[in-house]
Amino acid sequence: MRLVPALIATATTVSLIFVTADASSASAGGDSPAAAPTGAQCGVPDGDVIVDSSGDRHYRFKHAEGWIEEQVVPGASFDPATAPVDRLARLGLPHRPQQAGKRALWDEAARNLKKPRTPKPACVLPGVRADAGYSSNWSGFTARAASGKTYDKVSSAYTAPSYYLSTCTQESLAQWVGVGNGGGTTMVQNGVYVDQFSGTPSSGGFFEFVGGDWETPGLVSVASQVPYVAGHRYFFSAEYVDRYRWAIIVQDLDNGNTYSSNSYHANGGATNYLGTEAYFITERLTHGSVLTQYMSHSDVRFRDATVGIKGESEARMTIQRPLESIMVGNNGERLANNDAPNIANSDFTVHWARCGYVE
Repeated sequence: MRLVPALIATATTVSLIFVTADASSASAGGDSPAAAPTGAQCGVPDGDVIVDSSGDRHYRFKHAEGWIEEQVVPGASFDPATAPVDRLARLGLPHRPQQAGKRALWDEAARNLKKPRTPKPACVLPGVRADAGYSSNWSGFTARAASGKTYDKVSSAYTAPSYYLSTCTQESLAQWVGVGNGGGTTMVQNGVYVDQFSGTPSSGGFFEFVGGDWETPGLVSVASQVPYVAGHRYFFSAEYVDRYRWAIIVQDLDNGNTYSSNSYHANGGATNYLGTEAYFITERLTHGSVLTQYMSHSDVRFRDATVGIKGESEARMTIQRPLESIMVGNNGERLANNDAPNIANSDFTVHWARCGYVE
């Protein structure tokens, strides 16, 4: 059995209770919410659901490491075109872009945010990571800030590839965006993953904090709200809000499934995840100290890869001195190859090459 949230309304608060429901989940690649993988550590409700003066509903979940995951569902008055910046931040939505081309993507994400949903807690997968533990485990591009500048936001649209389970074994893939320093030694990241290292595939959206005081003990799955659907377009965004919070969005643009939250730490420390690098990456996961094989998949497409320069405006990844990364196995063979990015649109494609080895 699994637990499903139900609501009991009062005048200004909503109590979050749980009722049991059948725990069946969709097969890999389906668009029905997935049950938490075995061993997952999910957040638990932290008080009543609060309805603020704007009519927005605040759902708070506390995690074992002490941090708070706050998901806010906008009220009927929410107008993305006129909402103040602080309300957008509470909803997890990045600042409104000034450039017309980027605004279309933002508008689509904002419309999906208005669709009804009941938030569910994210679930940490201990020991399962999508990070920089292996310096040669990335393919994609890294934006590098100019001297004296830092990034406080990263976003991209992305098309989820089809994946094939008959080619490799003990396999996985993850595609994500992130902000950090030093090749990802300190980083915030979010995207999607597919993992078959232990048998039955699990998949969906995720985020993760790497290094520093906010480090999560594994990737944080949001598959219960954003399943992985091959061929669907997704929107990923991570943005610094203040010294206590980072705003995270993982959204399926095609069906509207959305995870949006603020990760909140009472002792501060969010500034540690501002960085001089921003990442647009495909890679394979690690399980403990073991690096999986790289799951066979169709082409990966990142679109409108964008960074936010702290105190300034947004910029295309392609004009931020992008550094190419190529994923290689322990024998030096390439596991993936990148096409040259389209500078004007800040788009690029990654092609799968081979499985590599469990290392």
